[in-house]
Amino acid sequence: MQNIGNIIKSERIKQHITQKALAQDICSTSYLSKIESGKQIPLDEVKNALLKRLSINLDHYIDVDEDQFMEDSYKVIKKVLLKNDPSLTKETIEYYKSMNLEFSNVENFYTFNIRLLRLFLMTDEPLDKITTLLNALTTMEENLNDHQKFFYYTNCYLYCLRSNKYKTGLSFLEKAGILMPNIQLTKWERAEYYFMLSSVYHKLYRTLNAIEYAQQAMKLYTELDYHQQMVNCYIRLGLSHIQNGHYNCALEIFDNCYNVCNKYNLEENYGIIFQNLGYIYALEGDSRGAISYYRKSLAVKKEPIRILITIHSMVKEYSKLNNATSVETWCKKGLQLIDDHRIEETAKEFVYHFNIYKIIHHLSDFDESFIASAINFFQQTQDYKNVYKYTTLLGNLLCEQNEYKKASHYFQRATEAMYAMHNIKVWEDLS
Repeated sequence: MQNIGNIIKSERIKQHITQKALAQDICSTSYLSKIESGKQIPLDEVKNALLKRLSINLDHYIDVDEDQFMEDSYKVIKKVLLKNDPSLTKETIEYYKSMNLEFSNVENFYTFNIRLLRLFLMTDEPLDKITTLLNALTTMEENLNDHQKFFYYTNCYLYCLRSNKYKTGLSFLEKAGILMPNIQLTKWERAEYYFMLSSVYHKLYRTLNAIEYAQQAMKLYTELDYHQQMVNCYIRLGLSHIQNGHYNCALEIFDNCYNVCNKYNLEENYGIIFQNLGYIYALEGDSRGAISYYRKSLAVKKEPIRILITIHSMVKEYSKLNNATSVETWCKKGLQLIDDHRIEETAKEFVYHFNIYKIIHHLSDFDESFIASAINFFQQTQDYKNVYKYTTLLGNLLCEQNEYKKASHYFQRATEAMYAMHNIKVWEDLS
């Protein structure tokens, strides 16, 4: 059987079995290690005993023309990545999982599993399920060539992004970047890497870096004529200019983004464009202008979480206008949407947002423990902006009740959150 070592190693890792446990009473651990690395062809009795212990039926594995398969699968996976359709992604994963492929070339085995991991990272699968595949590749890292390591590191970045571990994610992208001079990448792969860098720099509030790499990605995507990816770059550029306080520039970018979407029939992006146009008006103090764009965004959005983002934005603007009636109306709509779709866990942040705004406008009784719970939630998800927002709020509310000692505790936490937001460790670095 071709490359039996890869099949045994992959299945052993999936089942969380150590080499020592698998080899017990069958062969030595060193002998098993040589089998898994392809350095030793096992005796039939050893091979059969290992397969039996792992409950592997080789009849379920098929042989393919590996070179042709690798070429074809690359095209399929690239298409899925560019389309970014969750249902298509899951369908593609299930198709490849059902094939139970065996590879005679260990390089193909590594490359294909790195590509498959990338697809998993695009889905909404719980991270603990993805961790198993990532850990399997981690144990093989020393065997990967530079090209494979590059994509392994970008996968690690995406995993960190899902975990909100942005600094760790950036460190993986930097490791990938060191390898770039040694490997050949397609124009699309380089564009994707630059876009990843732009995204993580934005998350870390390093806006100039975010803008620089979004522009590099945009240049390549424009040369390739990849319209949706061009739109993604416009959105990233717009958000980074907002973050940098360049609102007029951001407005121009989102106007251009809208024109590109209109030209290439990419209407599915209108919701996020209108959302961000509304956000710019909000930051400029024009709540009514912001609300008008948020209403346009709501009119075209379909996904519950995206709708909740806009409803939350509406609540914030009506709160600024001190319109308690509209705050109550939109909070109720948001909470009802969460209840109707049974997404209390995935939409937990909005449950906190809406209920806290009800407290602020005296639509619900003051509940210190609830706001404190929200702060802890956002702390755990490393959403320091909302930690800062709600610790400051709770400190102010406690001051109104003459609870100064408690208030000082939350003001201190607000300062810590502000430091974390801007990657500041000591007060001397404040400027």
